[in-house]
Parts: sequence; structure tokens; C-alpha cells
Amino acid sequence: MDQDGYDLRPTSATSAAVDRPARRFRRQLIIERAIGIPLIIVLVYWVAALKSAGGRACFIEVGEDDAQIRIAVDGEDSAERVLTRLRQSYGGSLPPDSVQFRPKPSLHMARLGRERLLTVDEAVKTLGQAIESGQIEVVTKAAVVYVNGRPLLAVRSPAEVDAVMEGLKKRAIEDIAPENVVEQPRILEKITYQEETRAPKSIMTSREEAEKRLLDVAQKAVEDWVGPDDTLERYLAKYSISRARLQELNPKLDLEHLKLGDHVLIRRARSYVTVEYKVRERRTEPIPFEEEKRPSAELSPGQTKVIQEGKPGQADVEYLTTYHNGDPVERIELSRRVLYTPTKRITMTGPPAPGER
Repeated sequence: MDQDGYDLRPTSATSAAVDRPARRFRRQLIIERAIGIPLIIVLVYWVAALKSAGGRACFIEVGEDDAQIRIAVDGEDSAERVLTRLRQSYGGSLPPDSVQFRPKPSLHMARLGRERLLTVDEAVKTLGQAIESGQIEVVTKAAVVYVNGRPLLAVRSPAEVDAVMEGLKKRAIEDIAPENVVEQPRILEKITYQEETRAPKSIMTSREEAEKRLLDVAQKAVEDWVGPDDTLERYLAKYSISRARLQELNPKLDLEHLKLGDHVLIRRARSYVTVEYKVRERRTEPIPFEEEKRPSAELSPGQTKVIQEGKPGQADVEYLTTYHNGDPVERIELSRRVLYTPTKRITMTGPPAPGER
């Protein structure tokens, strides 16, 4: 109360009147925030879009004047990815640095104007169409390998051709003890190479694949099966092959007594290249036993009796073996040492049976 006795404390009506402007201010602040924050976000994105439309890009330019091809991508990294993918696409298995383009593409950063910013896929497609139409030439500098005058494959350089040939020779004897190798591997076919700037894409390959390709089958094996009327003379005449060669190809086959259904190898499969090497080999071989027949009057006519079983002997034999791509084609005996002498098989035989001669 004041000095006159009046109560000066605010009434409820007075408090409400005082609080009403504060509440209106708070409501207005909430509304402004609800509208202003999304508006600010939209403005930020709009400014970013304007900057992107008028920002810098990496231009790939090929050619000059009216024939120039000019595309824009998002930065130098994207441009390099475009060119790398094109080299991989048109260079086969060759390394990217062995594949070039004419005219040579140039890269530079500049402000993006009315040009549309392309993705990497779109840029690869656009330049690929220019290559297919002849506006851009793909130059693949490679060493083309010729086998007996025929182009078979292409690798990066002449040094890589030499490495491929040495790799073939090294692989041929990698599992053979060095002291057993009499003659180092050599390639029988005539191998030449020539550096070319337009090597066909179909024959381009890496060093590892080149070794596999050279050992691929160039000529399939020729086989036959003995029919009802087939004879040795027929096979020799039909395939123009000597008896010795046929026996060499079929060491376990009795050519003089061909049977119906026997499998006869006429020609082995042949690779594009033949790696020949000669090695010294030792083998333990059985010595067949002989059979001896002795007449006996104690036995009945036609009766036989084995009195001693035969037992094969054993010999240590050293050969000089010639291999072609891992297959033995010739063996020359160098020495033979008998380890065990064979034991004869002895059979007692009675007199001839009636009617036998």
C-alpha cells in the first residue's frame, strides 16, 4: 500500500494486459522461423546451382576449328578416367600407355558456359562415336609376332616378345634338374616380330596371355578306330604315314595284328609353337623272361607241366629323350645295366596228342 492506503499490487487483468504483447512477439518469432529456415535452405541450394552452372569444368578437346570435338566433364580426374576407359576399350589387353589417339586430346580447365556437363559414361560414349565414325584415329603401338609368316598376336614392345619366348623355354624345363638337360630348349618354328602402329585389336594381348596363346592347339590330333576291313597297309596308304612313325605314335599297339575297335593315333595335336629340348633320363625297366619247353615221356599226350615259373629281370636304362612341348618324340638308349637276371619259365610237355603234328 502507498501512504494514502491504496493497494498497488497488479491485478490479474493488469497481468494479462502486460503479457499479451509478449505472447504476440513469441508467436511471430515462431512463424518467422518456420518460414525463414526453409527459405534460407532453398536460397543456399539455388546459389549453389547457379555457381555450378557458371563454375569451372575440365574440357576435353580433340581436333581444331570446325572439326573440333569439345566436351566438358567434372574435373581433370573425370577426364583422365574417360581417356583411360577409351584406351582399355580399343587397346584390348595392351597397357593403356600403348594406345594413343590422333588428333591427340588436350585437357584444360575453363569456366562452364552454355555447354552441358557430361558424366564419364556420356563422355566415353560421345568420343567412342567419334572413333567409330573416323573423326578420331586409334593408334596402337605394339610388336606384332609372326609365326611362320602368320600374324598371331601383339604385345607391348620387342623386349616383351623376347621375354615371352624366354618364358616359354624356361617353363618347358622348370621341373627338370639342370644337370639332366642335355640341350637347352629351342623353338622350332620361325618367330619374327615387327613394330606396328595399327595392330589389329583381335590379336592384342598381355605377356602372360601371349605364352598361353602360343601353346594353344593350332592343329587337332587325328585319330581312328580299327574297323572290320582295316589293315596296316590301309592306314599307311590312307594317311601317307610310314610304319615306323605309326609305331612311334602307338608304342603299345601291335600293328601286325590289329583288332576290331583298336584306337590308332595318326597325328598328335600341334601347338602354334613347338618347344624342343633334350634330357638325360634313367628308367628301371623289366626284362622279359624266356620260356623253355622240354619233352617228357612221363606225361600223357597233350599234357603240360610247369616245373619252373618264369620271373622277369630288371635293368637300369639311361636314355637321351627328345621332347616337343612336354611329349616324348624320340628316345635313344645310352646305356643299360642289368640289375636282376630273368628266370626262365620251364614247361614239360608230353607227346603230341593224336591228330596233332
